[in-house]
Amino acid sequence: MCGRFNLEYTAEVDKVLQRFGFGGEFRPAYNIAPTEFAPIITHDRDGPVELLPARWWLTPSWSEGPSTKFAMFNARVESLNQSRAFKGPFDHKRCLVPASSFIEWQKNSNKKQPLEIALVNQPMVFAGIWDCWMHDGSPLYSFSIITQPASSEFTPYHSRLPVMLAEQDYDDWLDPHRLGRDTMTIIDNSIKRGFRIEAIDESIGNARIKEKPKPVVQTSLF
Repeated sequence: MCGRFNLEYTAEVDKVLQRFGFGGEFRPAYNIAPTEFAPIITHDRDGPVELLPARWWLTPSWSEGPSTKFAMFNARVESLNQSRAFKGPFDHKRCLVPASSFIEWQKNSNKKQPLEIALVNQPMVFAGIWDCWMHDGSPLYSFSIITQPASSEFTPYHSRLPVMLAEQDYDDWLDPHRLGRDTMTIIDNSIKRGFRIEAIDESIGNARIKEKPKPVVQTSLF
C-alpha cells in the first residue's frame, strides 16, 4: 500500500518534468494524503501529454461523484483487469505520478514506525491510473497509485510496494493506444531496489502535518 508521499523539488523530479516539457520550480508538498491533490502526467487519446492537478482517490467517470466508501487511492495490480472502476482507466488512462519519496509504516512489536522511502540517484515515478468525472460542466481529475506485492528485499518493511517505473518505460506506460494487458511487462520490470529508507518522527501520522519529514535514524540502504 502507499498511503502518503512527498513531492519535493529535486533534480530527479525536475528531470521528469523537463522530459515532458513541464520544467520550472514549484512549491514542495509533504505528507500528501488520500483525497488531497497532486500533479499527474497524463496522455489522453484525443490530446497531448498534460500535467494536471488530480485528487488522490479515483472517482470513476460513471460514478455519482467523489466518495470514500471504497478505498480507491491504491489499485492492486491483481485487480486491475477485474475491477469495474480500474479496468477502463488501466486500458486507456494510465498516468505518471512524480514523487520524491513515500511513507510506509513498519509493524514492530507494539507500534508502527513510520519510514520515508526514497530512490537513490534516480527519479521516483509511480505508475497510476486516472479518470475524469464531470459535474455541471466542470471536470474532476482523480487517480490511483498501482501497488504490487513487495520484493523480497522490501518485505521486512511492508507487504506491498507501489509500482515505480523505469525511465525507459514512461512513454509506453502513457501510450493511450496500448491496452493494459500489454503493459504488464512494464509492471514486472518496475523498480524494486535502490532505496534509501529512514525512520522518521511519528508526527507524520497526522495528515495535517505538512512539513519535511524529520529523520530519526537511517534504517537501510539497498
